[in-house]
Amino acid sequence: MNKPILIAILLTLGGGAATAQTAVSRDLHGAGSWKTDGEAKRAAAQWSLDLQRSRDGTVSGVINVADSPLLGSGRVRGRFDGRLISGTIVDEQGTDVARFNGLLTRSGFRGRYVDRTGETGDWEWEGEIPSE
Repeated sequence: MNKPILIAILLTLGGGAATAQTAVSRDLHGAGSWKTDGEAKRAAAQWSLDLQRSRDGTVSGVINVADSPLLGSGRVRGRFDGRLISGTIVDEQGTDVARFNGLLTRSGFRGRYVDRTGETGDWEWEGEIPSE
């Protein structure tokens, strides 16, 4: 292979790798809780997240959940749109477990969810406040 073609291939591959690296703006780590509607006596259930937030507003990562019959760990996919967030949680087999939406307030993120059984409730992010 002649040198100009090899250099062009390397620049193309290198440029793609650089673009992929700069697409991720930061990692987010946090935990939180959720409370099912109508279950005032039950303590809030707990979860933890490790997410990557891309410059285009998308987030993806891993969630670990305590005391849930639907999920022990899974994947989160979502999108920030200004102060709003929405997305889905899937189990390790890729089956939808829940949909969520929320709003960034002065004290953090909080919102609503509905799981695949129809259960609804509130959730709250207890990690670092994501910023632009």
